[in-house]
Amino acid sequence: MKSKAIFWEHEGNKVVRLGKYKLVSRRKKDSEYNWELYDVVSDRSETNNLIEKMPDKARELEVLWKDWAKRSNVLTWKESQPIE
Repeated sequence: MKSKAIFWEHEGNKVVRLGKYKLVSRRKKDSEYNWELYDVVSDRSETNNLIEKMPDKARELEVLWKDWAKRSNVLTWKESQPIE
């Protein structure tokens, strides 16, 4: 059975989960995309960022997230909006 991706966005924070991989981006003023990639099956605490070791997987998930965000009319957070 093929996994379906799960997406969400909350106050500029972004996540896509597909199978055992989870790509996350926490909103920061200096960067719109600061992605981190985790294998949530072997690293449930999300302490081992795989972004450098698996850039192709990260790009694949980022493209999925951007396509979903466009289809879902997700608004881009501006730097002027406060980070709480």
